[in-house]
Amino acid sequence: MGKTKPQAFSMHAVMDWARAALRPSCHALITPQAVVLDAGGSMRPALRQCVSSSGSLEERFGEAVAALLQLIDDSGLRGRRLRVVVSDFWARPLVLPLMGKRNSDEEMESLLQRQYHATYGDMMNDWHWCWEERGARLLAVAWPTAGINALRDGLRQRSCVLASARPLAIDVASKALNDGGSTWLAIIEQQSVTLVRQQTGAWEDWRVIPAAADRSESLPLLLAREVVRRGDGCRALTLVDLTGTANVTLLRSTLTESGWSMRVVSLTEARTSLACRLTRSVLQAGVA
Repeated sequence: MGKTKPQAFSMHAVMDWARAALRPSCHALITPQAVVLDAGGSMRPALRQCVSSSGSLEERFGEAVAALLQLIDDSGLRGRRLRVVVSDFWARPLVLPLMGKRNSDEEMESLLQRQYHATYGDMMNDWHWCWEERGARLLAVAWPTAGINALRDGLRQRSCVLASARPLAIDVASKALNDGGSTWLAIIEQQSVTLVRQQTGAWEDWRVIPAAADRSESLPLLLAREVVRRGDGCRALTLVDLTGTANVTLLRSTLTESGWSMRVVSLTEARTSLACRLTRSVLQAGVA
């Protein structure tokens, strides 16, 4: 994602960046079920299953990062740039309106600190946020600090660099949504559902909710609740199912009865999304 708190760079880090810039990037997807590493070229994406299903969000993120670093070792990668997409299971997103004159980076940081601590309190003490401006909106996401630091440090030890880290919602939306559309976007993952409200190309809202056992029944209820919360008249939905298990026929029938229209974007249609492309590797491996 965009901006984050500045990091100190050593001479070794600068040299790593210089070497890595001369070679193609590799890509990775981090989810609670598995991590996938695509080194590019003729190599098939490598996958490592995450065995732990308990523990805190912070602990599970750290375990997933460790699994990714092990994949990098198994693949023998050195001196490469890594572009990562992180499941929204770990995302704490914020969408804030920007008004008046442009704020400085320090003012943005202060605004986010107040808003995050007002929302999560002391739970934000061990979380790290990054942000970007999109028109009249400030989009931010927070991830566990220990895991992000472990990823940066682990890559540095392997002469690699973290070129980018994107929330899954932003990666998927970039391919699934029409820039000028007015819609809700629902992204179904194994353990979470992401809802994004887009209005004429701008993100109005972004929420991550734990997934219920029966997504086909729970999603219409989630949408109804969000519509009431926002006082929103939009009844258009774009659906991306990253599990391959949603009952689309039942969802369409239920939503149609409530006055909704639904457009389904398949993983094949959104294959230029890194998350969608690498999710196909997870599904093909039968990892649930």
